[in-house]
Amino acid sequence: MLTIWFIPALHIEWAKSRARAQRWHEEVLLLKEEMRRVLVYFEYKVSWWVECSEAEGRESTPVLAEGLH
Repeated sequence: MLTIWFIPALHIEWAKSRARAQRWHEEVLLLKEEMRRVLVYFEYKVSWWVECSEAEGRESTPVLAEGLH
């Protein structure tokens, strides 16, 4: 036979476990979004560097031109 204290204690533990699971789920979503944003940023930087290397008129010195390429 179940005692009266057992059922409320079970409800409390279930609520704690559910809250913990929801926090972890949110953490996973945030991590995936952060990873997506990092990739987008790196793609942007690649295009920026390519654009800098192909820019004409800014290559005032051979050293600068070499660095951009």
